Amino acid sequence: MSGGSSRPSRPPPRAPLAKGEPGALAPAPRTPRPLFRGDARPVVTIEYLGFHLDQEEYALPLPTVREILKVPTITEVPRAPVDVLGIISVRGTVVTLVDLRRRVGLPERPFDRRTRVLVVDRAGEQMGLVVDSVSEVVRLTRAQIEEAPAVVGAKHAELLAGVGRHGESMWVLLDLGAVLAGI
Repeated sequence: MSGGSSRPSRPPPRAPLAKGEPGALAPAPRTPRPLFRGDARPVVTIEYLGFHLDQEEYALPLPTVREILKVPTITEVPRAPVDVLGIISVRGTVVTLVDLRRRVGLPERPFDRRTRVLVVDRAGEQMGLVVDSVSEVVRLTRAQIEEAPAVVGAKHAELLAGVGRHGESMWVLLDLGAVLAGI
């Protein structure tokens, strides 16, 4: 060889061996791979917005709450259902305002500096729910959510989605569809 680098020559490529031929590799068995190691399972948490009515803690699924407002000027609507306080304007959109205390059967009380309006989305329509105060975002796993107990009065049991427990705390989880049904 003159002047060039010498490269080792490669053997020509071989045709793949046919299935069952000596030296052919058997395909690996197709077993599903575990997505998690050991007994670990994903823990799905559901976020709720916690709020107070009377001295009780309630919660709604966080994705249903669009915003939280101080109570604005309310325009009364004649012949509205008893739970409807009237309408409010939220950035130019007319929003029906519901007294959640009345809806769950609690006595009325005057608004104070902590009273808030939860603007929620119901099938593309915005509604406002008046609550005594807003407390926190609550993250619960499915294991921390129980069915509503039978001790809840039958009159308002249909409004409940369950009860959430975390440590010493407990929240009454409301079913937004049921709360706003008929309004």
